[in-house]
Amino acid sequence: MSASTDEARRPATMRDVAARAGVSVMTVSYAFNRPERVADRTRRRVLDAAAEVGFTHADPTARSLRTGRYGVLGVILGEHLTYGFEDPQAASFLAGVAETCAAHGLGMTIMPVGGDLGAGVIARLQVDGIIAWTLADDDPVIASLREVPVPVIMQSGNPGVGVAGIAIDDERSAAAIGAHMLRSARRPAVLSLPRTHARTEEVVLGPDPASCTFPVTRHRLRGLREAAADVGLDWSRVPVAFMERNSAQRSRGMAERLLAEHSPDVILCMGDQSALTVSALVAETAAAATAAGVTAGAHVRVSGWDADPVAVASGIPTVRQDLRGQGALAARWVLDPEQDHAVTFLEAPWELVV
Repeated sequence: MSASTDEARRPATMRDVAARAGVSVMTVSYAFNRPERVADRTRRRVLDAAAEVGFTHADPTARSLRTGRYGVLGVILGEHLTYGFEDPQAASFLAGVAETCAAHGLGMTIMPVGGDLGAGVIARLQVDGIIAWTLADDDPVIASLREVPVPVIMQSGNPGVGVAGIAIDDERSAAAIGAHMLRSARRPAVLSLPRTHARTEEVVLGPDPASCTFPVTRHRLRGLREAAADVGLDWSRVPVAFMERNSAQRSRGMAERLLAEHSPDVILCMGDQSALTVSALVAETAAAATAAGVTAGAHVRVSGWDADPVAVASGIPTVRQDLRGQGALAARWVLDPEQDHAVTFLEAPWELVV
């Protein structure tokens, strides 16, 4: 059977209508379900396109949209489900989303997704909006998020891939903490968040930030590279350890590798949990050396991210951002019927804590 025959027998979708009318999938949804949000001329073009491709607005999702909202927000995790509760940053962000849901009398569906399975899950979600937790630009799920007929926003998202984002200015904040930590550094190293959707664990000398498809990793490395250049350090000699995921276990393993292979005097961590783990490891190493009667190596200074109370109390330089506030704002944004919901970026505040 030819591809054209298969396509002819497949029921037309909102995506088909959008392509024929030259508008977004969300505009098609509005044309049928919230016509007051669409110009009359645009709505007529959508209806004409629907007739041309044979689209009928009679699926269960469409009926629900005509009669009212689902009363549920969808949250997409590109991690294991437990990550949303174990990782302090993710948990704080989710608490902010839940706070807004409670204020509006809404439920919240949390879906861990990945690859093609995730795309199928997203297509079937019956929700009023979707909030995603930090996905890579090359994650197959991104394509599905662009096509859903409800507002979508992603923490640390990249509007360049067609999905709205909310985050701090990671590049500027990274440059700020880099400037503080690198003034007297001779052998700096970076303990980084994942590099790409593949999540390969590796140590790379002076990686090009553009090679990172996780926006948060890309922007922070740009800022750190800028800070290194400002104090005369050669970025091409700076080892960057990319972790599979942000966890204490992975932080320890990659930090051990950095210490053994590169003997850094500064380790810039992209999370406070990593920073606390590295600090503990450095202290253990020094204590073991002393117990063995060996002169300990040079002191290793460590910085973190997100202003965890324990890290701040420990004196670890860090960047403070209100992830709970970001979660609440993201939920309000997708729920606000007056929002344009065009692809955009919401910038959140941050501050350096030293």
